Amino acid sequence: MARVNIIGDKSLVKKLKAMPSIVEKALKRELVVAGKIVESQAITLMTSGSKTGRVYTVPGVKRKYTASRPGEAPAVATGNLIKNVISDDRAVVSGKGFKVSVGTNVDYGKILETEKSRPWLVPALEITRNQNTRAIVRGLKAAIAKSAKKGGGDGGV
Repeated sequence: MARVNIIGDKSLVKKLKAMPSIVEKALKRELVVAGKIVESQAITLMTSGSKTGRVYTVPGVKRKYTASRPGEAPAVATGNLIKNVISDDRAVVSGKGFKVSVGTNVDYGKILETEKSRPWLVPALEITRNQNTRAIVRGLKAAIAKSAKKGGGDGGV
């Protein structure tokens, strides 16, 4: 087994040893924020823009409703799906990778996305991918820089 010993400035050694913890905390924090951004974008896709599907009267309320057509995000009829789009408040970071979950506990949310061609979650992820990637990188760089200035420890993260 190869071994590396860091010898030198005690302050530098302390900072280097603290980096994995600092990076993990910053990554978790930024992933949770990214999940909230995807969640918000998914809701925006469903609530904005006009839908171009079939128009009919909603039973019991006598109002006109325009459904989405295949390829469009679902139209909002009751608001149940948008009220139940959620993202985790905790991110998972492990040796296998990292993740934060965004989705819904409403059964037809998955059906609309995968079987009915009414995508709302994958497009939200695609739309926010670059923004979230940049934000995660910025957050990690800031945490590392702050830790280096403070001398290690938790780096204030």
